[in-house]
Amino acid sequence: MDEVVRTAVRDALARAERPSISDLTPDQQAKVDRMLARMKALPPLDDGGNPDAALYDEHGLPR
Repeated sequence: MDEVVRTAVRDALARAERPSISDLTPDQQAKVDRMLARMKALPPLDDGGNPDAALYDEHGLPR
């Protein structure tokens, strides 16, 4: 079920219209750059690279 949802989300995002970098004003681009830098500085959610691990235990139940 999880994989079906992930695939559907990926497909929807691929079809979504995304603004081009060239459509951003310099101020908008600076904000995006700052936000990306902050996100890259965050520690990973877990050691295994699985974002679900922060939400669910080893039995698939919510933490």
